[in-house]
Amino acid sequence: MPRSDLKGTLASAYSSDEEPKYVSLSPNGMSEMWAVGGVAFMIPAVPPDASLELQFALRARRNALPTGQCEECGAFFDPKTTDAVRGVGIAGAYVPHRANCAASDEAAEPLYVNYISDHSDQTVPEALDAASRRTREQLDSNMRFRTELSVEIYEDWAQELLDRNLDRDVVAVCDHLGANVAQTWNMLLGYNRWYCDECWEYLAFDVARGRFATSMIEEFTCDYCRRYVSTLQLLVVRVGNFVLRGGMCRRCSAKSNPANTGQDVNSGGRDV
Repeated sequence: MPRSDLKGTLASAYSSDEEPKYVSLSPNGMSEMWAVGGVAFMIPAVPPDASLELQFALRARRNALPTGQCEECGAFFDPKTTDAVRGVGIAGAYVPHRANCAASDEAAEPLYVNYISDHSDQTVPEALDAASRRTREQLDSNMRFRTELSVEIYEDWAQELLDRNLDRDVVAVCDHLGANVAQTWNMLLGYNRWYCDECWEYLAFDVARGRFATSMIEEFTCDYCRRYVSTLQLLVVRVGNFVLRGGMCRRCSAKSNPANTGQDVNSGGRDV
């Protein structure tokens, strides 16, 4: 494809006002394919336990390519053409980040190399233990005012709930979890799909935009006793690196703590 045609195609895609759409994950889990205006882009995936610096660098690169401009340094896309692969012309856009940009090759590549080096000798049990620890730390940070349930029947129920939702014949998983199990698994109870943290953020965005919702019956059904009620408290169940979110009625919540009278769903949470 001539450079002029490539530039026109990319400019048309960038000006289409279409939101980038996820297509697939590479077999090694390191890159994702996204589509905008009929053009596909390969962008870097963010490792689940990357340092904050690496996360920032990769997200800046992720945001730049499908939009054509880096929000951090202002660099614009630069069309590139390559030789045909198996008879198919391959072309693409490269964003030449400025040298002082966190997303530049000079800044991001050493961080990624260090990440690969640090994890090259990690065993599966070590990776799972680290994922469980990160999951707990994340909840500790995000839900500082939660009430933890320590009643044995709830602990047994939490394990049974997890076991039911790990049946691969019933539930689905996002591509990232399929490529790397050693990370946080997130589920919205009533919707049989597991999400990694990155995909969970996209789901939250869709919920906020009104693009996703469970049924009205499920929306007001207690996930413990299954009664239909008018008010639910936020329920967060964590078992290792698995996190299931739903709702619990005040009656079931009160059973765990006689002094608790219950609060609305937007004022706190329950961590089993």
